Amino acid sequence: MGRTSLEEGRRTSGARNGMTLRLNGRWAASVLAGFLTVTAACAPRPPAQAPEPREYAAHPDLRNVDATALHGRRILIDPGHGGRFTGTEGAGGTPEADVNLGVALYLWGLLRDAGADVHLTRASDRALGNAATVRDDLAARVHAIDSLAPEVFLSLHHNSNAALDRERNAVETYYKLDDDGASFDLGRAIHARLSEHLGIETARLRPGNYYVLREATTPAVLGEASYLSNPHIESRLKLAAKQQLEAEAYFLGLVDFFTRGSASVRKLAPAGDTLEIGVPLRFAIGEPIDPLSARLEVDGEPIPVHVDGVRGEITSLRELAAGAHEVRAQARLARGNAARQWTGALFVGTVAARAVLRQEPAIAAPGSIVRLRVALHDAYGRSVGDGFGVRITATEAALLDAETVTRAGEVWAVVRPAAGARLRLEADSLLADLPLRVEPGAARVGGVRCVDARTGAPIEGAWFEPGSASSDRMGWLAVPGGADSLTIERAGSLPWRGAAPEDGIVRLEPLFAGRLQGLRITLDAAGAPDETTLPGVGLSAGLAAHQVGAFVNDFLQAGGAAGTLLVERDDPISDFERLRRIGRLRPDLYVRLEVRAGRGAAAIHYPGSEGGERHARALASWVGRRLATNVALGADTRFLLQQTPCPAVVLELPAEAVRTPEAVRATAYAVFVGLRNGVDAEAAALPPLVGEVAPSGAAVRLVSLDAAEVLPVGADGRFQFECVSPGLHILRLHGAPPTVLEVRVSGSDTTRVRVAPSPR
Repeated sequence: MGRTSLEEGRRTSGARNGMTLRLNGRWAASVLAGFLTVTAACAPRPPAQAPEPREYAAHPDLRNVDATALHGRRILIDPGHGGRFTGTEGAGGTPEADVNLGVALYLWGLLRDAGADVHLTRASDRALGNAATVRDDLAARVHAIDSLAPEVFLSLHHNSNAALDRERNAVETYYKLDDDGASFDLGRAIHARLSEHLGIETARLRPGNYYVLREATTPAVLGEASYLSNPHIESRLKLAAKQQLEAEAYFLGLVDFFTRGSASVRKLAPAGDTLEIGVPLRFAIGEPIDPLSARLEVDGEPIPVHVDGVRGEITSLRELAAGAHEVRAQARLARGNAARQWTGALFVGTVAARAVLRQEPAIAAPGSIVRLRVALHDAYGRSVGDGFGVRITATEAALLDAETVTRAGEVWAVVRPAAGARLRLEADSLLADLPLRVEPGAARVGGVRCVDARTGAPIEGAWFEPGSASSDRMGWLAVPGGADSLTIERAGSLPWRGAAPEDGIVRLEPLFAGRLQGLRITLDAAGAPDETTLPGVGLSAGLAAHQVGAFVNDFLQAGGAAGTLLVERDDPISDFERLRRIGRLRPDLYVRLEVRAGRGAAAIHYPGSEGGERHARALASWVGRRLATNVALGADTRFLLQQTPCPAVVLELPAEAVRTPEAVRATAYAVFVGLRNGVDAEAAALPPLVGEVAPSGAAVRLVSLDAAEVLPVGADGRFQFECVSPGLHILRLHGAPPTVLEVRVSGSDTTRVRVAPSPR
């Protein structure tokens, strides 16, 4: 049956009843209104229906889209999760991995039909590379980026939240942190289309530090198109048509991006990774660029450049110093997008023309231990910088140690000279013959080489008595000639006591079984310095947190860790800048300290982070034990916990923990013990060292152990160091005058000492 007009329908209905009814004017309208009113009153009411939701409601129109810009473009699509790693799950049981794959397959088809060279990290429900852990799976995705070298990388996901708020929904698009150029442009283009076509009111474009973004070597974006934890969104995304709709939005974003141009900054000179000093750096983009956008950075600092905007070339105008440099070159295309930046390491080489010798001691007795420092300069008096290869030999002297590569333009050596000793140095075309000053009447100086007992690496900064010269970067330490017994200390190591070894090597055992050695821990004090002062504290929460962090950082560095404070006391920064700094530091652990008034203590980690949970448990245990308070353990998806590239913990401290300077130091020590035992769980079983200063009330405020742990002495004269390893330890009372005590710890029972300050 064909379509019939409304008027034709009316005529047909009237003809069936053998009459024609004409309704005109106001009377007709009144009659019709009355009829409808009566009908509505008598008829049963249909059930009320909610308005059709806007989310995923209408497909974008692709009929007139010019997708020629996609032709030949290499694109890698990454459907997130897969296999045993299902991702989040909707209230109805829909796995995120399935939805991600469905969207990716539709997008793959659209891009392929447009002529793109499109690839998928996975085309079925599986983990990548037989991954046993989530990190293995993510590493396999990054390997796919490295192998394929795509122009862009797009990872597809759907979101959830730790509280499982079923009402929550948003479009969240993340671009590679620290790439405000091409990755930002790609994220902006995709985000605009997702926001436009998915019908979701809340939308955020932000930098992201997810593993696949952080490790990507190409412009990269991770899309969290919507919240699968929202039941309505889950019901939509179960439908293939809605997965296709989302893919079409991504497709349009990619069309927009490539229409605005895609190119890379390429290095023209030097051809390799070594640049001759005085020769300019040159880069090319290959198409016209915005001349004002061109930027060249060397070691993080911009240098002046000449820009040919038409040809797309950048040339440095400042001579680079000799040595190794980190270089970044970037520019924006005339068509709008930023070119993919070039980053890399370059070595600027020169020719050594002169060697300058410095001898310590300046005049040595025959047979002494003599340290030598040789600075190399070119013909213009410039330092040769780092990484310059050198060969050192000696005549009339025993060469005990020598470096082969310059650091800060110098090489160091250690010799035991006789009369007439000379040092011979070869560096490319330079051949230097340098005499040493050796005289029989000079004071004889001995020496030992300090090394790590576990790794054999040289130890810098060891000493045999407070205020004496410390060991150099090769580990060599000058000691008095003829000393029968030495006590050698170094922060981060157990003290060593005895006669100089026959081989001249002192092997220092690292503190805490070496577990802190070189460990990178970043501490972050939350809060701004101009916040309101906490009642009864005299400081704002931000300043109090920073004071705790500064003390903890001192403990970490003294214990051998590479502790770092993320922000200065008066340096309020955004969370995004925090992530950038964390990314540059690449810590093994990130700890955020927060001081809260009127709230209890808590240690919070990201859900599913094994490292984060382990450290949070240790902090909760030891901070609670030392402060005699309960520390709640929790999990949360707050931004910094989610985005840090390493295990992360937020430690919330009550205001009572920072009321006095002594309380701040005691709290910091509790945090330090928690961090240490989070790294080494076995240390938690070690007994404490408990002490008492006698007489009680003596003028001693601080006591230290092995120049690494410092505690305030209580009003009752008591102190307690936690988890002390077996062996020899040095205990110091910091009074006037100071008192030094050697303590032998068994490691099985609590060690108790009673210390009387030295008389004045």
